[in-house]
Amino acid sequence: AASEIKKTKDELSSLKSQKGDKTTYEKVNPALNSMKKESDGLKTAAEALGKEELWKTKDGEYDIEKITGAIKTFANEYNDVIDQTSKVSSKSISQTANYMKSLTNTMSKALAKVGVNVDKEGKISVDEDVLKKADMKSLKSIFGGKASYGSQIAEKAQEIREYACARCDMTVAMKPVVDWHLEENH
Repeated sequence: AASEIKKTKDELSSLKSQKGDKTTYEKVNPALNSMKKESDGLKTAAEALGKEELWKTKDGEYDIEKITGAIKTFANEYNDVIDQTSKVSSKSISQTANYMKSLTNTMSKALAKVGVNVDKEGKISVDEDVLKKADMKSLKSIFGGKASYGSQIAEKAQEIREYACARCDMTVAMKPVVDWHLEENH
């Protein structure tokens, strides 16, 4: 945490050299705000996969369309978080995203068997044909349990959100100091 504070201070003190560029401060915050939003979306999507009602059967049949939709939403949210982490300079956020990608890569064979493919960048895509034919118990165990892949991703999404909030709060708290420096050195 101390290194994150120092990095934020360094980033903001560098603004002194960019007098008159009113967009510089705004460039720091939007990426963090987007990171919070994206990580919230991923956490929500991952938690939805863990809800028992998604996996209930009616007349012995799973609601394949509902499950497919939930997994596609998860994949989109996951990929959005991976994309957004490259736009935020935070060691903690990068490390957590790398953990998610590593976990996803470790699970790639099991995920592929149920129609979720992992590419070289660690992003995921859904093959609906394979997914719809997959064993539902396997899908549920991958995405739906307390120690499942899905729940671990939800935990990491929450961590990313917390890191982004902390960085954003530090940035906002330091804005008056940066503004003062810009005025004094103008």
